[in-house]
Amino acid sequence: MPPPQGSASSARGDFALSINGAREDFNGFLLDGVYNIDPKLGTPGVRPPADGIRQFQVFTSSYDAAFGRNASGQINVITKSGANQFSGSAYEFFRNRAFNARNHFAPRDVDAPDYNRHQFGGSLGGPVVANRTFFFADYEHTYLREGITRITNVPTTAERNGDFSQTLFARPISSSASHSPAT
Repeated sequence: MPPPQGSASSARGDFALSINGAREDFNGFLLDGVYNIDPKLGTPGVRPPADGIRQFQVFTSSYDAAFGRNASGQINVITKSGANQFSGSAYEFFRNRAFNARNHFAPRDVDAPDYNRHQFGGSLGGPVVANRTFFFADYEHTYLREGITRITNVPTTAERNGDFSQTLFARPISSSASHSPAT
């Protein structure tokens, strides 16, 4: 869902999450039990890769007093850890013009703008010393190049000179009336 007007997320172009009707900056984010909030925007400060997440929980109401800092929801993310056996994964998401649809609101004679997303990553975990010390590492990278369809009116030369007699749109409203201050 798009962020509400005037919110920090709308200025940044980031995602917004509203729980129980509260503003998105009323949410609490925990990463392995530690507060994970960007103090300026009220969004997660650190976003672990998808392959690095073992579990996540969303508490929406009547949650324990241990989470009592924020009035809306609590999002708790727990990351993976190493174990006595080696394990790993690799992934890739790819999207380009072949998979794009035309913007529903764009004119039919306009080609869809480029949207190229290449996201890849992986993880590896295992023992350093059996039954004592373990490691886990993950990596993710995203290449994103996107075009945006914008529909606007570009004034003709005549319109730039103030002649709107040939325009297809309504004549601009100009106000030349003077207002006198109330006495």
